Amino acid sequence: MNKVPQCLCVLGKVRKYGVKALISYIQQNFRKKFILMDGQGTEIFASSEFIKNKDTILQIKKGQWYDEEQKKFVYRAEKRGVSLFLVLHPVVKGDLPNVNSLLEDIRLSMAFYLNTMLEAQVRCSEIENDLMESLFGKKRGKGDDFLLSGHFNLYIDKPYVIQLIHVENTDDPVIINKVIELVVEYTGKIRVPSMRPIYWRNNLVHIIPAYYKNETFELRQEWPDARISEVFRKLAKQKLNVIVSLAMGQIHFLDDLYKSYHEALITLTFCRVRGEAGCVQRFYDLGFFRYIFLQDIKVNKNYVMDKLGAIINYDNENNTNLLQTLNILIDNAFSWKETAARCNVHVNTIHYRVERIEKVLQLKLQDTQNIFELYVALKLWDLLNALELIDDYYVGTIGDVNCHGR
Repeated sequence: MNKVPQCLCVLGKVRKYGVKALISYIQQNFRKKFILMDGQGTEIFASSEFIKNKDTILQIKKGQWYDEEQKKFVYRAEKRGVSLFLVLHPVVKGDLPNVNSLLEDIRLSMAFYLNTMLEAQVRCSEIENDLMESLFGKKRGKGDDFLLSGHFNLYIDKPYVIQLIHVENTDDPVIINKVIELVVEYTGKIRVPSMRPIYWRNNLVHIIPAYYKNETFELRQEWPDARISEVFRKLAKQKLNVIVSLAMGQIHFLDDLYKSYHEALITLTFCRVRGEAGCVQRFYDLGFFRYIFLQDIKVNKNYVMDKLGAIINYDNENNTNLLQTLNILIDNAFSWKETAARCNVHVNTIHYRVERIEKVLQLKLQDTQNIFELYVALKLWDLLNALELIDDYYVGTIGDVNCHGR
């Protein structure tokens, strides 16, 4: 009668009892200190803390790696970008044949467990995506099933605030997951109860419960404190060497939480179109623009087209850059010399363009009210473009400094 291979015996136990069976087999047979961890450095099991720098391990791309000096042996299983690491210590050179033999017994089991990790990740990702869609997207208003399922500690009768975290210049899932883990670690340390951030539409969505004032039981409208987010921004740079931008909406009950999401998105976009990467900004603190952005989006679009429509059409029809020139001129407090330098043209050209702008818009730029209204319209124009809320015919940016054309 043929003997069942040991690797299949171990696999059968892992299929039945889960990762505990794999850990038990490693403990009984390898007889080494070991750490089993995922590709983000999260420990699944550690018999002893002997790794000072996990990043060194996580950067290993080979299937097997051995450091004779440090007496460390690493086995890495990988599938579809998800990794599982087994780190053994101490392993001397004479142990390698036995270690490699025992590895043959657990390779299938580690691959199986890695596959279950992937399946769980996909299921979790689908659930999280459906929650985001039900709260803020196309399925909005259909989130009761998720709330009742117990996946998320969210309640209809409680107020929350949305914080969006944008990791600048990368969408690497490993880095994104590290930022998520840092958020969880940081909020736990400062005792701020919040839901684990969810990566959705290129931003981390962080749902935070609102706070009440102790003496009056009124909602703290200034929550969350921007200073807390600023500390996290610095922490992300220090620990992960990444630049993050954080934007917070206002407090709303769950039924209206989409408003807080949109407020946070507008705030984040507004900062980024102004070139403020690595910003920390609350919608509540946007000053005058807070009241502008509270208006219906159609009202803002109509305002922009009422103030700038004529010059936008003129630029499109005549291949000119009057809108960019106007934006740079206002941003530089009507410094003709600075505007000419930014546009890479002669000062006389700026005077000529301003005459055409006044003619097209049928107004005088010496009037303070006109300048103020145009300033607001220009900022709204760039924001609406960034949010992809402008018709394709008009899409463009006025933030470019290259306006040396006509």
